[in-house]
Amino acid sequence: MTTAIPVTTDSLLGNVPKLDIKGANWAIFSLRFQTAVKAKELWSHFDGTSPCPAMAEKRKYGETLTTQRIPDSTALRVHSLNSIAAMWNEIVCEYTEKGAYAQTDLRTKFLNLQCPIDGDIHQFLDDLCTKRDELAAIGVQIEEKDYCSTIIQSLPKYLASFASGQLATAHLYSPTQTIDPDVLISLIIEESKRRSRKETRHARSKAKNRDGDEAMSLTPGNSFGRGRGNGRNGSQGGSSRGYARQRGPCWNCGSREHYKAQCPDPDKKKETPPAVTKGSTHAVTFDSDEEGAFSVHPLEELDDEVPL
Repeated sequence: MTTAIPVTTDSLLGNVPKLDIKGANWAIFSLRFQTAVKAKELWSHFDGTSPCPAMAEKRKYGETLTTQRIPDSTALRVHSLNSIAAMWNEIVCEYTEKGAYAQTDLRTKFLNLQCPIDGDIHQFLDDLCTKRDELAAIGVQIEEKDYCSTIIQSLPKYLASFASGQLATAHLYSPTQTIDPDVLISLIIEESKRRSRKETRHARSKAKNRDGDEAMSLTPGNSFGRGRGNGRNGSQGGSSRGYARQRGPCWNCGSREHYKAQCPDPDKKKETPPAVTKGSTHAVTFDSDEEGAFSVHPLEELDDEVPL
């Protein structure tokens, strides 16, 4: 003796999604809806094989199931039709066309995705993988070849070149196989992290060198640069490039605290030259400490005792 399974509820299962008004999820909605209705033994009323339900109760359940997860505008339009099969056929005709257009649009947008400039590569690739799964859930299938192409064209140039090189190397070893997209994503993320660490070290080294140059150039009493004469630590000869030199003396007073232009003492250059002593053959006076020049003043009288 067999026992028929009664229809105990007029509600659809929770895994049947709400039908999008643009038809983007029509493929998954249609699949889940048919599975749920068949479980209630009512699908024959939807496909037209049993146009007249044996009981009015079953017809009521069928109409309720049909209008539960569809947009309100669609429910109002199909509610006046005279059979469950006619209602379902109207829904199929409308959303098959809408779904094809919506899925094409979603696929195109996915294939044209681009990582933002200075964006997080790791986060972008994770989001790309999630987006592919979401599209598959509504019936939009992205083939593995298209997925790899999308990954490469969405990346910055240096990472796109790296990914292309990995695929080319894999094809060289095995022309009939390729790298799995998830493996390719892992390789790209590792390369991105390695490059980021390299750039960070380079920036720190550059900043350290710049700070050292500034500190050396600001040291009191020192000069930084290339010169001739004194070498390191005041040694004679050689080049002093990159080493500090001692301040030169003032040519007026000899102090190393300032130069002649800032000297507070009277300018010795302008003082009266010493008198010439009678009887000497010549007298030498220094005209300038700065130039190191001298002059010879002729004597007005010659001593008779001095032999010529």
